[in-house]
Amino acid sequence: RRGAEFENMSMRIADAAGIKVYTIWRKEQKIEALASPHQHPQPKEKPEIQLNKLTTPPSEQLFKQCIKDIKNAAPVALAIAQNPDQQFFTLCTGPHITIGYEGSEFEEQNEKYSYIMQPLNRLMINAHRLGLEILPDYIYTNQTPTARELVNFIGAGYTKIYIANKQKARDQYALQASAQLKKANLLFIDI
Repeated sequence: RRGAEFENMSMRIADAAGIKVYTIWRKEQKIEALASPHQHPQPKEKPEIQLNKLTTPPSEQLFKQCIKDIKNAAPVALAIAQNPDQQFFTLCTGPHITIGYEGSEFEEQNEKYSYIMQPLNRLMINAHRLGLEILPDYIYTNQTPTARELVNFIGAGYTKIYIANKQKARDQYALQASAQLKKANLLFIDI
């Protein structure tokens, strides 16, 4: 179905990430290599994820103070999470170009898919990568997440989010998705 997007985006990301891609022929019961990745150095994420250990248990007052401390006009996501040892952390992140790419060549695209990983997706992925569980009552973004972020958010089992500016979004699809999810009682937005 989306051959051009697959070739132009997915295959390039797989190559940059060092992932082999195969074609599986079910009827013939054979597997064929479609692409073998080139060797790429593993880039460091910039800007890095901000992870701070909390000295007190989470509370609404503490969460609101963490939100107040954010001084960023760019899209940002923040959450309070805990590790298996019941230690609590704040996790804060902004958008980031997909790892493996550098520069601004992919920043502004008029395609359905973007090479920019949005803050809420980045927050959820990195929490999992760091072995942290995001506490469902303490998730914040400073603008309405993209439609894809909202789909992933609901798919991850979350339903409540604090949004500072509900009218600000990357595109109209974010606002439409937010309204649809609210109407279906799948998403509860607070400020």
